[in-house]
Amino acid sequence: MRCIGRILSIFLPLNLVLACASAKPGKPESAPPALRETAKPPKLVVTVVIDQLPSWALDRYWDYLSPEGAMHRLARRGVFHRRARYAYAGTLTAPGHASIFTGTVPAVHGVSANEIWDRERGLQVPIVDDGKHAVLGHPGHFASPTLLKAPTLADALKAATQGKGKVVSLSMKARAAVVSAGRGADLALWYDRDQGMFTSSTFYAKALPEWLPRWSQEHPVGNYLRKWEPHDPQWLREHVGEDSSIGEENWKGFGTTFPHDPRESHHPNETFTVTPASTELLLQLAAECVERMELGRDEVPDLLQVSISGTDYVGHLFGPESWEYVDNLRRVDESLGAFLQALEAKTSVAVLLTSDHGVAPLPESSRRRGHASGRIRSESVARILDAELQGVLGRGPWVEAFVHPFVYLHANARKDGVREKVVAAALDRLASLSSVHSVADTRAAQGWKEDADPLRRAIHLSVNPQAFGEIFLVPQPFFVVRDERGGTSHGTPWRYDQQVPVFFAAAGVAPLSTDEALEQSQTAATLAKILGIEAPKQANPKILPGL
Repeated sequence: MRCIGRILSIFLPLNLVLACASAKPGKPESAPPALRETAKPPKLVVTVVIDQLPSWALDRYWDYLSPEGAMHRLARRGVFHRRARYAYAGTLTAPGHASIFTGTVPAVHGVSANEIWDRERGLQVPIVDDGKHAVLGHPGHFASPTLLKAPTLADALKAATQGKGKVVSLSMKARAAVVSAGRGADLALWYDRDQGMFTSSTFYAKALPEWLPRWSQEHPVGNYLRKWEPHDPQWLREHVGEDSSIGEENWKGFGTTFPHDPRESHHPNETFTVTPASTELLLQLAAECVERMELGRDEVPDLLQVSISGTDYVGHLFGPESWEYVDNLRRVDESLGAFLQALEAKTSVAVLLTSDHGVAPLPESSRRRGHASGRIRSESVARILDAELQGVLGRGPWVEAFVHPFVYLHANARKDGVREKVVAAALDRLASLSSVHSVADTRAAQGWKEDADPLRRAIHLSVNPQAFGEIFLVPQPFFVVRDERGGTSHGTPWRYDQQVPVFFAAAGVAPLSTDEALEQSQTAATLAKILGIEAPKQANPKILPGL
């Protein structure tokens, strides 16, 4: 039976008390020799970021996951911290990955959003798009860690080993692969939907590794375009509800009910990313990289960073309480478990698994539970706010864009002697919207480090001196910034977005399971200790309990 207290607790905003403990892992199993025979640093450290895995969802679906999947195995053999908290307000993918691997917050590492408004080009671009380092095989697209201002774990490993420790960073998303790797990766690859294959940018190499195009030909996306049907419909119906829910998004003709077949969608190379097969392909690439790069072959530790994006794509479209989210999570976990077992048979391996952020329920689901909820559309915010400011301040334009979580003001509004008046008027108008909980002047927020209000401190931790916009916006609980008609999102300081699990297993680590409130910024120092190196500069020096 599901715990009623736990069901209620997942919908409570920041600082409200959990009503119930999470599901308990099983008894410890005997760890394989690779994890027990020596206390020396492992030859290979594998980090796995499961994009969009909140603690509340893992609590709820724990019993559905396979005992041989990665998470149950790690919980039995190593450390399982159920609740590590991102202390900042803008809980998005790029900030999450940057924070995991730098051990600090956006106010320090500089990655405050997924996308920014590029004022020189007058358009919205990914935060890794520097306009200089071209994506290989995709003219007009760019990617680099230029905006990342703090060293990553990869950079620290390179420094500690005089460049001998190898680093590979992989994801379906460019921003995840790039900000995880920082400047130190030997290889950073991500999936390019237009090319239908993995690629990199000139920041990391002048050309793709000679083996990768051939591997891509041998593993074409077409081989992974297959019908997706649920593993256990009966369990899903009993524990999740009906397959179709109001608010799910029919993205590019992919459908909202099982079975799903990317071949029947409008853009198979894109909808493929929403299927469990995308994780299969990613992990097969990871296995190939281990062989080609000879990871874990010598006594100098290597680092393999894998970010699994499919969970995020599925969660955005169908919500975290959907058949699709739960079934995909089980399949991803099983594939990951098999991948890690294969690595352990080859070399000494340590593993750390976590997530970059949580997620809110579908707004329609929240409303059924009696919560005010809805979708905030970026274009509407910018348009309405500009019109309101013109009514107060005269003819504009005053607002350039709203790119979550920042409002960008027009050059007219940023002039000396004008900015203060415009910001004050904008804050007043935005604060009156029923969908908005809080708004802040990013200049003022830089001074809120010691503020008594935890929300103001969380906003401060999201804003850095190179803050991209003039106003930081926090939605009300259960409201999401989402430009599409359906689906859900994340990016707030509310508990469902901030709390994520952390697992790790390494030589000499005894099984431990906790509900202790921890800071996710401790992850980088923990990984550094496993590697036997100094933590990245500016990282939180505390390590997670159990190591």
